[in-house]
Amino acid sequence: MSKYGKGYDNIQLNDKISTADDVAHFILKRINNIPDSERPFMTTSLKADKESTVGTMADIREKLREVNALKLNLSAHRGDVIKK
Repeated sequence: MSKYGKGYDNIQLNDKISTADDVAHFILKRINNIPDSERPFMTTSLKADKESTVGTMADIREKLREVNALKLNLSAHRGDVIKK
């Protein structure tokens, strides 16, 4: 369920369209596939396009916190320069 927005934007987890509710399970599955010695170095990468909402991004970050996936790399589409 969306906490910060009216609903979720479409998100993609590898090759599957999902919701933020699927993020925790997806990350736990990935963590279990890597050796214990490499787990502290795992970084989750989140790439957003210009149509993404802040609410969905916040919901995803919250789900990542629930599974202790705290290293996060964020990238986004370059926007227009704000002119004063």
